[in-house]
Amino acid sequence: PKQKLLCGSAQHVVLCGALIGYTITTAKSM
Repeated sequence: PKQKLLCGSAQHVVLCGALIGYTITTAKSM
């Protein structure tokens, strides 16, 4: 999956962290 590739790249570790944070926030809202 695209998300796994994103998290696997050291250059996109910040982007991956933002994605995880966004996912958690969305899950809590629901």
